[in-house]
Amino acid sequence: NRLYSLMRKKLYISFDIPLSGKTKRQIDGQKDRFFARWNELSIDPSFKDRFTYKDISIWSLVESKLFQFFKERFPRILKLITQVKEFHKDKTIKLIILRADGREMEKTIVRAAEELNIPTLNITHGVLSENNGYDILFCTKTAVWGQADFQRYLSLGNPVDKLAITGSPKYDRLYFKRLDSSKERIYKKLRLDFQKDFIILATQPIAKFSSYRTDDENEVLLRSVLSAMKDIPDIQLVIKLHPFEDYSIYKKVLKEMKTKDVILVRDID
Repeated sequence: NRLYSLMRKKLYISFDIPLSGKTKRQIDGQKDRFFARWNELSIDPSFKDRFTYKDISIWSLVESKLFQFFKERFPRILKLITQVKEFHKDKTIKLIILRADGREMEKTIVRAAEELNIPTLNITHGVLSENNGYDILFCTKTAVWGQADFQRYLSLGNPVDKLAITGSPKYDRLYFKRLDSSKERIYKKLRLDFQKDFIILATQPIAKFSSYRTDDENEVLLRSVLSAMKDIPDIQLVIKLHPFEDYSIYKKVLKEMKTKDVILVRDID
């Protein structure tokens, strides 16, 4: 509740921390060293020979990705570590709160915080679904929504002292806002027909954690749902998009299938 109160009042600081000219020059110098090292490795036969599968070279498949690490990602990580340290020197950080701790930016912040003995808190922003490569927790403590997430993280090898069950932060927001969740309000806000029921399709962005995920996955899903709806009389469809999703794919399918009684929405409780 205290965290939500601070966010409501906007008592927080952007993490786009300015760096001094001297520090920027040091980072630029390190960028040059990263790039020089890549130039050495990319023509080194012994390095390229490490990338084989069943005696077949896969260098051509990984070369561009490795180049991206040396040219963009390593310098970006270095800059982020420097920003954390500079901010701590100026403000004295007592706690860093994150929405996740498995991706590049968040993991880098956690590692920098560890060097400075700053505790970190991961407030999960969704439920666990498939294993996605972010199964090992790095933050000092992770707040999960319920017993199911708690047990699953334990089963993935995380220590119990890294976990705490807090429930979804979204429920705090609903409590403080005292939203009118009546049928009349929802129908009116979404411009739905009061004489018809509706189905909610809550979608997710394509995240290729598994080899079977493809770019057209949501398009195929939507086409299947729309086809099935033809057999249900007097029904409406509300497509609740994930905040990171693009409307264009869904609009294309709706236009092609000439579908009526469909609402696209992103920001709604």
